Amino acid sequence: MWFWNRREIYHGFSLKTQADVREVLKANHIKYDYRVINLNNKGRVRTGNLGINNDFSLEYYIYVSKKDYEKTSHLLGYQ
Repeated sequence: MWFWNRREIYHGFSLKTQADVREVLKANHIKYDYRVINLNNKGRVRTGNLGINNDFSLEYYIYVSKKDYEKTSHLLGYQ
């Protein structure tokens, strides 16, 4: 899915929530794309993870096509 042909349907730090969103999309046969960003990797060579809350170490993004965005929003209860 090309970046100009998609919309972000979820952005957050919760593993459970992103898994729930993906299950709803799979159950309704909606194609999606996702990204996971590890925030612990940014310049931590010297300092390690001291003081970092591990609940916020992974950032999740889920995208659907523009044509499926409205349907997906309703399924997830966003609107």
